[in-house]
Amino acid sequence: AGAPAPAAVPAADLTGLRDALADYTPRYWIYTAGFVACSWAIALAVDDLGKVMAVVGATGSTAVSYILPGAIYCKLHPSPHLLRSAAMVMLGVGVVIVP
Repeated sequence: AGAPAPAAVPAADLTGLRDALADYTPRYWIYTAGFVACSWAIALAVDDLGKVMAVVGATGSTAVSYILPGAIYCKLHPSPHLLRSAAMVMLGVGVVIVP
């Protein structure tokens, strides 16, 4: 009584992958290739990663601190009132000071 024969490994079913990739438009692939190319060009051009991190931090913190809270408040409270006006000012300041 020997060990049972191992089951055959089924071939990879790529129909799901093909269907998923078919959902993306040519515009998606062009934008994706553009982002990758720009990221690659920046990576080759910049010697100091600290400079890149400074720009990313400055723009990201401004968006998180000023732009997003103002925009979200205005979206959630569409009727005009004092706090919505303050949120609009905060949103405007964030857009102006973003580097």
